[in-house]
Amino acid sequence: MRGIYHRWSVAVVVLAIAIVAAPATAQNLLGDVQAERAKYGASMTPSEVAAMLNAVAWKHRDQGWGLLRKGSGNSCPLGSTFISCDILIDSRGGHHFDVLIDAENTARPTWSDVGPCVLGPSSGCDMARFLAPVDPGPGATPGTPPDTPAPAVDLAPIVARLEALERAVQALNATVPAVEQHVADARAVADDVAAKVDPLAAQLAALADQVAAIAGRPIPVACSAALNLGATRIPISCRLQ
Repeated sequence: MRGIYHRWSVAVVVLAIAIVAAPATAQNLLGDVQAERAKYGASMTPSEVAAMLNAVAWKHRDQGWGLLRKGSGNSCPLGSTFISCDILIDSRGGHHFDVLIDAENTARPTWSDVGPCVLGPSSGCDMARFLAPVDPGPGATPGTPPDTPAPAVDLAPIVARLEALERAVQALNATVPAVEQHVADARAVADDVAAKVDPLAAQLAALADQVAAIAGRPIPVACSAALNLGATRIPISCRLQ
């Protein structure tokens, strides 16, 4: 009897230790899952599910809670990373928990310890794929995953190009007064030439009129002698009258 009693005592102690050692936070997270789920409608999109799980894990990040990175099958986008749509991981206890039923649609909260996070026949979990939650931000909208920082843009080439264009514009502006002066000088020369040409043109016109008048008048000539060449006589000793 004493042997049987001793074995029962040991079993009770082991059970008591197991109950005490069970992670207390594991039972409390169900309420947090339910509270986060209540912020959404009757059905949830994959990005909403990811944001909800991240919010729960972020709230308990100091206790080692996180998400399960998942690159294939059904997964939910958290920024540029994809995670399991129904799993939270207790990194301190090394267990993973199924927290949603029908995660792809109604996403009903539940709480089920599905065992150690170790790859095996009955587990798809692996601590190598543990993903720490990210800050959803004070103004995060339900269903909006945390923003992924935009890649830095090197503006140096653009700034250098703008500075080069500014210098070119300044150089062009500097040449404008000189060009304007050249135009003014050319206009003054043209005006001077026109002022000189116009009187000459008038004089030429007058001379042309005089020539025309002279060409139209007969010239009187008187000859006092002539050479007799037979059939032809050539006047000589002629003068204008």
